[in-house]
Amino acid sequence: MKRLFILSAISAAMLMVLSPSWAATNLNSSRSNIYRMVYPKDLVSQDQATAMLAELDKLGPVDEAKLKLWLPANFKRFGIQEARVKRISIFLEQQISCTASAETCKGRWAGPSLNARKAANAVCYCYEPVTSPTQVGRVNKTSPIRILLLTDPAVEPEALAVSDPGKQGVKGTKDVP
Repeated sequence: MKRLFILSAISAAMLMVLSPSWAATNLNSSRSNIYRMVYPKDLVSQDQATAMLAELDKLGPVDEAKLKLWLPANFKRFGIQEARVKRISIFLEQQISCTASAETCKGRWAGPSLNARKAANAVCYCYEPVTSPTQVGRVNKTSPIRILLLTDPAVEPEALAVSDPGKQGVKGTKDVP
């Protein structure tokens, strides 16, 4: 009887882990010196993302308006089907103090990971639109520009979480419901 219970518990746990991934969208994350890009793996390959990020690095830090013009103008050059991209979201990712984050973040705030919550020096992240020259001036390796290329705008929160340094788990890929 005990073995049957253990077998049932293990089977139930496996089904809970596997069932959401059957109907999930897989999003990948790529990074360069000052840009981070999240995209569905059936839209952009790792090689395409790497090539695009290399070109973006040559371009240097620019604001959201310039990126929203540059990206679609260059999709064809990198072999990305522009018609499938339904939303391009661009944020400046900034590491901020968790105690002041709610008051200081003018964009989307991501709280600390579970492990960071236990630490006294927890770190949170703020994602705000890159609209001013001041924000562009703050772009560097620790405050990169995050680009989300989405085929389904509804998965934007999950796409932002894929490579969020404030979240636990594997950062390269994540199944999103």
